[in-house]
Amino acid sequence: EEPGDPDVHFYLGVARLLENRPRDAARSLQTAVRLAPASSVYRWHLIQALLRTGDRRTVLRELNILAAGIDEYSAQARQLRARIYAGN
Repeated sequence: EEPGDPDVHFYLGVARLLENRPRDAARSLQTAVRLAPASSVYRWHLIQALLRTGDRRTVLRELNILAAGIDEYSAQARQLRARIYAGN
């Protein structure tokens, strides 16, 4: 693992997510997002891992950040955020 390369952390997180290890995935993906905060792809996958851990507060925080953008992941974040709030 290269500490400064967000791609390494991203792909490790995705692999851990596919292995059904959401907490480990979230740690790797949080590092990727910290190293490349403008990456919607990294943040979207982090949200997916966090959803599986049940960390609703952090999910909503990350969704709010992502929803402020203008790309396809931002639109998906707005939709998911609305579904989460509607479920309450």
